[in-house]
Formats: sequence, C-alpha cells, structure tokens
Amino acid sequence: MLRTSSEEATAYSTAKAVDANAQHRSTYSHRRFRTNAFLVRRPLPDHTLHVRHPRTLEVLISLSAWNHEDGALHFGLVHNACAIIAGNRHDGYLSQSTNVSAPRVTMKHAELLPAQPEAYFYHVPGESDYSIVQTFDL
Repeated sequence: MLRTSSEEATAYSTAKAVDANAQHRSTYSHRRFRTNAFLVRRPLPDHTLHVRHPRTLEVLISLSAWNHEDGALHFGLVHNACAIIAGNRHDGYLSQSTNVSAPRVTMKHAELLPAQPEAYFYHVPGESDYSIVQTFDL
C-alpha cells in the first residue's frame, strides 16, 4: 500500500510523539523508583497505620505505611494529620494506650513510626473528649 506524503508525515509525527512519551515515562519511573524501590509494590495489608480517639476508640485516620518496606510512616506526617483532624490541636501527642498517663511516643518529625502496634491514640492535653473535624467543606 502506498502512502501519500501527508499520511507519511502524520504517521512519522505520531510515532515520534509516542516514542517521546514512552521515553519520558521511562525516565520518570526510573528516577522515582531508583531511590524508593520498595514503592514498586503496594503495602501489605498489615502495613496500615491506624490512629484512634482515646475515649471513643473511633478511628481518626488510617494511613498506608509507604515510607518503609517494613511498614512505617514519618512521625511528623502522622502527628500533623492527627492535629488537623483534632481541630488544629498541634499540642496533642501519640501514645500506644488510651490511658492519659501512658508514655508518649517521642520521636523527631523525620523518624519512622512503625505501622505496628495495632493502633496509636492521639491525646489532646486537658481534653479527653475533643471534637473531630469530620469535613473540610467551607
């Protein structure tokens, strides 16, 4: 089958665009996964970090623990997410117990918080029954 010069030009430019797009995706994927190779697969089901309200035991937030292949998230990310859900109460803290006098989880913001134990609890000092921001609609 013979092509006209117009058809050849269209076929050539389409092939070139597809090749450039594939090369861009390849470069992006290589750059993204070279430093975070474990992100190639989804986290395992037990690699979900749950934070609960200490009084109601309601789940405040569940986050997939993608920051480490063993299942962990940066402490600062978890703390900030909980603080926002607790009405911007950044003075709160994480604990592994519902008891207010239980030891606090003390970590630097960049340190990794493991997805295990079963759950963490976000305490707000002086308020055992703090309200939860359920929607961010204006």
